[in-house]
Amino acid sequence: MPTPITKKGYDALKAELDRLRKIERPKVIEAIAEARAHGDLSENAEYDAAKERQGFIESRISELETKLAEARIVEIAGRTSDTIVFGATVLVVEQESQDKKQYTLVGQDEADMKFNKISVQSPVGAHSSASGSETLSKSKLPSRWLNTRLWRSNSRNADVPASRPFIALLTDFGERDWFVASMKGVILTLNPNARVVDISHQIPSHQIDEASYVLGACYRHFPNGTIYVCVVDPGVGSPRRAILATTSRYSFLAPDNGLLSHVLEHEQDVTIRQIEEARYRLPSEGGTFDGRDLFAPVAALLASGEPPSFFGQVINDPMKSLVWAPQQQDQILIGRIEYIDRFGNLISNVTAKQVREFQATIGLAKIEIHIGPHIVTKLVGSYSQGDGESPAALINSDGFLEIFLQEESAARCLKVDVGEEVRLC
Repeated sequence: MPTPITKKGYDALKAELDRLRKIERPKVIEAIAEARAHGDLSENAEYDAAKERQGFIESRISELETKLAEARIVEIAGRTSDTIVFGATVLVVEQESQDKKQYTLVGQDEADMKFNKISVQSPVGAHSSASGSETLSKSKLPSRWLNTRLWRSNSRNADVPASRPFIALLTDFGERDWFVASMKGVILTLNPNARVVDISHQIPSHQIDEASYVLGACYRHFPNGTIYVCVVDPGVGSPRRAILATTSRYSFLAPDNGLLSHVLEHEQDVTIRQIEEARYRLPSEGGTFDGRDLFAPVAALLASGEPPSFFGQVINDPMKSLVWAPQQQDQILIGRIEYIDRFGNLISNVTAKQVREFQATIGLAKIEIHIGPHIVTKLVGSYSQGDGESPAALINSDGFLEIFLQEESAARCLKVDVGEEVRLC
């Protein structure tokens, strides 16, 4: 599992590894050879000391190789934030004496009290970064930290947002199995501060286009900084790419299978990266659960402040499904049903503006809406103005033309499905 560390800390571990490999290891091998030359090894103190030293060096080399392989560098730059996060400098005040001490929250492998560096996993670091609170709970601190208070923090981490972003999940996993819970567990393990919310887990199995529509319908209503994890992935385990798309407001994680098509249709300035860094993937025997093993860890790390550039190179050819746009042919405006909600309402891709412009073009105040063998003549303002016998239409709160039956399923009663053509004339 990735372990956060500063660039300086990473370089220090790497320098130690290089020294052990290039200097200490050859030196101890030479010492062992010299000790062997003295003959009998049973009472050879130099040989025993050299062998013991060799064991320590090889153990430390192995440990450092593992630490560096699992390290996640968090760059520290010059931006100031009021949030207590990795890389922050905190001022600890002893409340009785008012003695003050300044500490920097760093990775566990670079903590050094001589230089006032404390681990984010220490009692002070874990409590302050998890709670964001200034006051430290005495029950969670060892005796030397009793009666202390975090006076203020000055974050130097340019890539950690000042607030805790939401992570919004959209999948076709349903609620029966452990899949969604596993994703949330991974996110919260890597980032206990994460705020995870659900968009939906009831997308029909493998229905990428429906997931794309649902995401496109709701994502703009979330706060700035929200990270979307979207997993409807019939191609999981195949060579299909995993991508990270970023806009000025949001981040989107998804398989590269067209799921982000509606977002890409709406957004003008999007940077898309292929997620390439293997170190961000959780180890797994199989390759059937990228939602848990790849997208969840990346989302947690993004929410912790990891910059998008760390995850891979920019690509310019994401897969996009066709997003249908209404077309006018002579005196007919042709759209289609894009989505059927849980009430059976038929939501089209025809916008309120297109309806108004079409009415102005043909010079008619009233229009007919043809869908299959059915003709809808009532364009009303609310569901209460319809009835359960004949279909009516309205402009819904998202601004699209919708066909409905009051308190009935229009989809079932009219035998209409997604993709059905809608004609206004």
